[in-house]
Amino acid sequence: MSHAAVATLVVQNLSVPFGAKPGLRDISLHVAPGERVVIVGASGVGKTSLLRAIAGLTDITHGSITIGGRDVTLLQPEQRGAVYMHQTPLLFPHLTVFENVAFPLRVRGASAAEISDRVYDALTNVQLDSLALRAPKTLSGGQQHRAALARAVVGRPELLLLDEPFSSLDPALRDDVRDALVTVQEKFGMSVLLVTHDLDEASRLADRIGVLQVGGALQIGTPKEMFETPKSLAIAVALGHRAILDGTLTKQGQLTCALGVITVDPRMVADVGIAPERAEIAVSVLLMPGALSLIAPLLDGPVFHVQRMTYSGDGASAKVQVGTVSLDIPVLAESAGDDAIATCAAGTRVSVRIAPSRVRLFNR
Repeated sequence: MSHAAVATLVVQNLSVPFGAKPGLRDISLHVAPGERVVIVGASGVGKTSLLRAIAGLTDITHGSITIGGRDVTLLQPEQRGAVYMHQTPLLFPHLTVFENVAFPLRVRGASAAEISDRVYDALTNVQLDSLALRAPKTLSGGQQHRAALARAVVGRPELLLLDEPFSSLDPALRDDVRDALVTVQEKFGMSVLLVTHDLDEASRLADRIGVLQVGGALQIGTPKEMFETPKSLAIAVALGHRAILDGTLTKQGQLTCALGVITVDPRMVADVGIAPERAEIAVSVLLMPGALSLIAPLLDGPVFHVQRMTYSGDGASAKVQVGTVSLDIPVLAESAGDDAIATCAAGTRVSVRIAPSRVRLFNR
């Protein structure tokens, strides 16, 4: 069955202009019923413009938008079956929490009984039912976000469009509101398309993650697919990977870089489309988490110098200069008892152990 037949949201070949920038061109994506899709990307690539176009709040130049099986491309925002939530909760200061949440239902002419049932159902699911008669100004920041979320879902929209909804909250409150989002989304069954710059938030919330790039290039996959097997170096960087070295790869699968010579898994090379026809080819070497660990200096391999040590609940790690790149490298558990490694000072000589399966290569 096609995505168009089953999806809550289908966007096809959507182009959205914005300002003097190139805008979005030929964006296509779908969101399945009950699914959470999270869009990430650098500032200015058009994440908010994409949400606003789907909500009907900005013009498009090409493409179509289908929500719940209906073509809504030419419909007004209130006719689309989607609710768009801004970064900052916009509650009416002169209304109680109850009346704020009830507002969309009153506009539609719902009965008093239906309003009462639905409002208290929504408030209960965001744990605000006991504050229904309070004024918004008496709520904490997290409570205001949860009240806005209750108002967004009280009308049972098919789709929630969330634009950086937790960015203004401190970490503890952010977790509370995230949990509230998951609760109401699963309770009422709507689909969610969420924009964020927070990669941890994306990995926690997303069923699928989409990386939006300048001009509208969009790659979408499960969190595991996106973080473990990015299809390009640009995607990897957008997902927070920073440990990148220059290297050369031979036809025999030998990778040479500032870490020394590494025998590369041929499947890994094929995955990224590197099939050198010359003696060697220039590559970018992406070191995934777990690719490197710190060990005592080797006699037959490259030796590096520690810049400084750091300690956390996960153990010790060292910042080490490798070529032109400064890398944070964990100390192996079996080396942790070695004071020369676990408590080494700046300038200490060390070597690095490499896990080839955690190395990704891209054409350079």
